[in-house]
Amino acid sequence: MPFGSFFKKIFKRGATDIAKEVGGEDAGKFVEKGFDQLNLNPDVSGGGGFEDQAVDSIVQVFSGKQEGGMKSLFSNLGGSLGGFRDLAIQKGLDPSLVDAVLNMISGKKGGSAEGASGGGGGGGFDFGSLMSAAGALTTQSSGSMGGLDGFINLLGGGGGSGGSNDILNIILGLVKSFFNIKTKKDPALKDWGKANPDAGKSDDSIGAFGDHLIRDLIDPGKKEKDRLDDDNKGDKKTGKDDVKGWFGKHPEIGKIQKDVFDDIFDVKDEDTSDEDEAPLIPTPEGFEEDCSILNNASILFLNTNILLELRKKWRFLFSTKSHDPSEFAERLVYQGPTLLIIQSDDGAIFGAFASTSWGDTKGGWSGNGDSFIFAIKPKMACFYSTGKNERFLFGSDSKFGLGGRPDALGLGIASDLSEGEFNSNAETFDLPSGIIPSQFSISHVEAWALGSAVDPSSEKSGMDIRRPNTSVSGGHVDMGDLMGQIS
Repeated sequence: MPFGSFFKKIFKRGATDIAKEVGGEDAGKFVEKGFDQLNLNPDVSGGGGFEDQAVDSIVQVFSGKQEGGMKSLFSNLGGSLGGFRDLAIQKGLDPSLVDAVLNMISGKKGGSAEGASGGGGGGGFDFGSLMSAAGALTTQSSGSMGGLDGFINLLGGGGGSGGSNDILNIILGLVKSFFNIKTKKDPALKDWGKANPDAGKSDDSIGAFGDHLIRDLIDPGKKEKDRLDDDNKGDKKTGKDDVKGWFGKHPEIGKIQKDVFDDIFDVKDEDTSDEDEAPLIPTPEGFEEDCSILNNASILFLNTNILLELRKKWRFLFSTKSHDPSEFAERLVYQGPTLLIIQSDDGAIFGAFASTSWGDTKGGWSGNGDSFIFAIKPKMACFYSTGKNERFLFGSDSKFGLGGRPDALGLGIASDLSEGEFNSNAETFDLPSGIIPSQFSISHVEAWALGSAVDPSSEKSGMDIRRPNTSVSGGHVDMGDLMGQIS
């Protein structure tokens, strides 16, 4: 007998016993029937046999919390779609996703889940279908496309054509659900609510975050600046391979999905001791109340685009809400990797991720190609290194910036925070025109150091500064090297 079949029989017997304990003999028979009917959509699942996939789903749901999860799910829902709807909405599932999940559980292809408008009545579902849906939506295994099957099934359960607009709606529903659920219990989000009392008011930013992700599905071969220039908002038909490739490039989607449905299905393993080293939302440290303009969606966008090892905590350095502009340079320099957030007087929000310390570069440049420039409002986007030169970070008594030339930085701000500049023709980064003002007055600046604290003196002494090569050897100047560094 295959191991999957053997395990399935053992687990089925244990789950049935628990169900009888909670709901009596009829409940036990109901669970037995569910296991007999357990199945996954063969068009979506791919790989592995039917029994192995079924067992994987069940193990995923009950890992570490088997008895408690089984009792809670069965006693609270009792096979009622209406009961599940009420429970899901109460927990924070966005209404846009409710019908899709109910259709996954009930086996419908899409549209409104009939008979599930509320209360304990309405249509029903078997235990196996519930476990299959929970397993698909909460799978997040490393080294595989964790959560993809659940995402595609969620898309199918919502009806529609499966085009990019439908996928965007699923993303928006997942992100809204994530914040609905996590804001109530996540300590990091509670702290961000203190750093910015308006952090939860982020519907427009959630839309911008969704647009940022979906642009990569619509135009996967283009650079971000070209996607923004095209601004293609049309609905694109997508196939499974399109979605699979895109989903694999954006693991944050699967992670958001897992976090949401771990709570909805009550299958989060509370016994695990491993702390997430790259959470979706970082913990802010050393902040002052009302020091930030970042809302929840902006924090999610930034944290899922910086280096993995820097996502756990952000250390507060500076804010014009808390400090005098004269303190900016001293608080910014030699603090390791940082995020610099700028708001212009016309309301645009943008900034830079510096993968190494800022400092006085003495007319030269420091940093590496992991640094990038980003926009948050009106659109979210990241603009990465072109590889054409190494003019990443510039610092002096009068200004700080990235890319371009000292007299025409790709993005630069005056040290006194009075004004700034943006030059889209700077070749260091793929910069678009129009999304960031070319000349701007500054209304707000804040800075966060990322990861563990560093020793400023060590950072200063260890800074690698690349100065223009103006030396003459044997009567000859390397003009290519010279112009490449100072042009």
